[in-house]
Amino acid sequence: MSTGVNVSLAELINLRHAARKLQLARTKRTMASHSGDIISCFRGRGIDFDEVRAYQPGDDIRTMDWRVTARTGTAHTKIYREEREHNLFIVTDFSHSMFFGTKVAFKSVIAAKVASLLAWAGVAQGDRVGGIVFADDQLTQCRPRSRAQSALHLLHTLTKYSQSPAPTTDPDGLAKALQRLDLLARPASTVFIISDFNTLNPALEQALNQLYLHQQVIAIQIIDPLEIEPPAADRYLVSNGANLAALDTRNKAFCQAYRDHFAKQQQNLQQQLRKLRIPLWSIVTNDDITEKLRIHLRELRHG
Repeated sequence: MSTGVNVSLAELINLRHAARKLQLARTKRTMASHSGDIISCFRGRGIDFDEVRAYQPGDDIRTMDWRVTARTGTAHTKIYREEREHNLFIVTDFSHSMFFGTKVAFKSVIAAKVASLLAWAGVAQGDRVGGIVFADDQLTQCRPRSRAQSALHLLHTLTKYSQSPAPTTDPDGLAKALQRLDLLARPASTVFIISDFNTLNPALEQALNQLYLHQQVIAIQIIDPLEIEPPAADRYLVSNGANLAALDTRNKAFCQAYRDHFAKQQQNLQQQLRKLRIPLWSIVTNDDITEKLRIHLRELRHG
């Protein structure tokens, strides 16, 4: 039975059945609706060379075959065929702020379950699943593989990281994880980033922008209800593990300032991601996770 404080491998494996309700959207950066069937002039990793043909207006100059062009005296370009397997990457944040929760479970537990559902959904549709799991001072890279083996590797890592928070805090942890992923992921992969995004800063914005240039990126924010709305009117003692403070929710001005602070943070996050053209999905810890993902994925498929 789950305590909501950490998550077991058995729980994450059992989510394979719930993941059947989910249908992942293929990246819009793919040139073919049926991968491998249509020729693409896109050049880069994850694309197989097919043939050389005469240059046509509109072809990418980066795909020019200069040797054939020099030999024949006529401009020629290389044609590439897209890989048959699609890569799915899941970045999961286990930094200090994720180990908090007042309803159902810690944000870290919800993040692990969201990552597992997406991984199993990817396996079901034949994707090569990989990812990065990180805490403030540590990072584990799971290279994409086919079939259930890839999901199980990721699930083992999620379980390990959910056991306890990292002892230190690194405000650039997510940015560093995305920089690592940018080196690992092939172009036209789908990338899900699961975090509370409490450390949106210039380094993270730059990493998100760089990643978006080559991938389809979706941000999934995990929120605890207490972050949105203060508790019922009373006086509470709160602690961050080191310091103790009083929270007086009988004060209406304080409560309004509390709500305004969260709303301002959300507005800033939404504006930054909108500028980068990255969709933002929000999941509250007491939501039905599978149903919320199903709705978001349906919206993504329909544009």
